[in-house]
Amino acid sequence: SYAKHVRDGIIEDKTYLPVIYEMEEGEDWEDPEVWQRVNPALGDFRRRDEFEQLMDRAKKVPAFRNEAQRLYLNVHTQQKTRWFTKEMWDASEANETLEPGDVEAFGGLDLSSKEDLTALVICWQDDKVYKFRQWLWIPEEIALQREREDKVPYTAWIREGWIETTPGSYIDMAYLHTRIVDICYEYGCKTLAVDPWNAASLVTQFTDEGIEAQVFQQTRRMFNEPCKELEARLEAGDVRHDDNKAMRWMAMNVELDTDRDGHVKPTKPVQRSKRVDGITALVMAVSRAMHSEEAPMPGVW
Repeated sequence: SYAKHVRDGIIEDKTYLPVIYEMEEGEDWEDPEVWQRVNPALGDFRRRDEFEQLMDRAKKVPAFRNEAQRLYLNVHTQQKTRWFTKEMWDASEANETLEPGDVEAFGGLDLSSKEDLTALVICWQDDKVYKFRQWLWIPEEIALQREREDKVPYTAWIREGWIETTPGSYIDMAYLHTRIVDICYEYGCKTLAVDPWNAASLVTQFTDEGIEAQVFQQTRRMFNEPCKELEARLEAGDVRHDDNKAMRWMAMNVELDTDRDGHVKPTKPVQRSKRVDGITALVMAVSRAMHSEEAPMPGVW
């Protein structure tokens, strides 16, 4: 995963040279030409007859097929279906400064647990195009430690302005409240969907400040409609963002969790070092923008 992020320019690391041999999505895993390309030693010190026997077993034994593709064709089976493609996300980069002007804006706030980042996204519609800005926070005193553990350049992103820090070694809710209120006032955001984790006091405080804060339950039914709306708009080219590097990294991490009824919600991969908080906040903001003329927030009460 780290090699792919370096290769694709999501993470900058000039000391790391990624060389990956793997079967691409949509290729025929039974094709000998694919075997050769992803196994450059095949026919040299990698015996071809032994390899053919393994592939023949995979054809006959479905339970072995996934393992064979992972071990011998280098298919990254640990990750579920990734939601966004790099091309889809990069094509939505704005060529202008994103400001809502007189258009009504809506917010999504994903509060952090001990390990995650806190994310605020302000979203608005401009001629049927979703535009958004994001703010990401990490505690100042643990940023370097988290960078070493996650192998993600948090400190560089902080220097470049893509992530902000909060004082201390944990998310300072008082500081965060003040900062979020200032952003909402600046961008004309009067409605905020809030992650219910540790949000009770914040919701009351935002309401006292004149910002309508509504708890957004983290269920597939709540996320389903805005997820599909965001995906459709991205595919149609009707989304604009400011190419925040940390947000781009999250967009390349996020997966979809689907139930048997087809309802979806964004989720992070198995790897604990990957974050998707900014994308979760974006979907929550899109939900409010979609239903700006409806009250209350869609759901069962």
